[in-house]
Amino acid sequence: MKVTDKQYTDSMDGVSQSKKTKHKGKTSNVSSSDSTSPAGESSSAKVKLSERAQDMKKIREVVANTPDVDEAKVAKFKTMIANGQYNVDASKVADKMVDEHAYGELFRPDTEG
Repeated sequence: MKVTDKQYTDSMDGVSQSKKTKHKGKTSNVSSSDSTSPAGESSSAKVKLSERAQDMKKIREVVANTPDVDEAKVAKFKTMIANGQYNVDASKVADKMVDEHAYGELFRPDTEG
């Protein structure tokens, strides 16, 4: 399973699709493609992304290039199961389930307190 932070990936979609520039105190979106002036001349806007936006772009690329499944780990557990070497500690599983349920009940966002 691939874990991503939707908030940051959604914000990066906006960065990769359009760039913002300031003109006379106003912010406007400029397409990343070249635009043509009324005289027929081709011009482009140069935009420097903030360090944070550049970091987010790098993170997004790493996440996109990370495999969804760790094949080596899957193979290891398949072998252990096939050989009867994989044992589940039911007590630990139950404790974890109770902990997660209790956490969910205490910190549920729709609960007023």
